[in-house]
Amino acid sequence: MPGGPTRRSAVVVAFLCALPACTGPDIVEESQQRLAATVAEMNRSVAGQWHGTSLDLGLTFDLQEGGTAVSGEGTMTEEGLTNDSRYTVSGTYQRPQLTLTFTGMVYQGRVVEGSFQCNYNSLGGCGGTLHLKGTNYSKDMGLLLQEAQ
Repeated sequence: MPGGPTRRSAVVVAFLCALPACTGPDIVEESQQRLAATVAEMNRSVAGQWHGTSLDLGLTFDLQEGGTAVSGEGTMTEEGLTNDSRYTVSGTYQRPQLTLTFTGMVYQGRVVEGSFQCNYNSLGGCGGTLHLKGTNYSKDMGLLLQEAQ
């Protein structure tokens, strides 16, 4: 029977054998280069809205960019509390390094200043340690920052 299972199997086998030729090293390398260029273009600026997630707090802030300097303001939500804490953000972005200082935060009833640093070279955001310092107080916690898309 023409076009039966044997013929279809032969076509599938021929296709599968030809597939490696279509995805050779040149095509893979070109795809990797295009992906790297796309990521670099998307990470060229940090201006815009950001979200930060930690175990017991959430951050939302807007950044403006002027040269390598960044600044903005936002709100922090602490788990279990209904009132948001407002703060200002300042720092630098020298790709890929993003360095931020959060001033005026209130965490666990204390006024604290937060500092954070990460390498922003991924579409998924960047993770690091948020260092909180206040009068007779210090705490470090993991933080994931993601730019709103």
